[in-house]
Amino acid sequence: MQEAGSETHPREFIKGDLVIHVGHVPAPDMVYAEHFTHNLAMGIVLKRAGGHGRDKVYRVYWLRDQLVSAVASDQLRLAYVRNNAP
Repeated sequence: MQEAGSETHPREFIKGDLVIHVGHVPAPDMVYAEHFTHNLAMGIVLKRAGGHGRDKVYRVYWLRDQLVSAVASDQLRLAYVRNNAP
């Protein structure tokens, strides 16, 4: 697993980030309404939906299934590398 703050796993995702669902790493105090029975491989971050510290939650629109769900940040990775060039 990559360290938070790396190029593909930033400390914070921003609206419009293209992300990949990489699996379930449930926080002990979170209940998931969706059990991810659909193929939620790639999506777009819509907004931050709560959480604090390392347990951030984001609303993500999943492209293939046209579904929006709340996902813990540990389950997401960027689908690209941000260009930090000046």
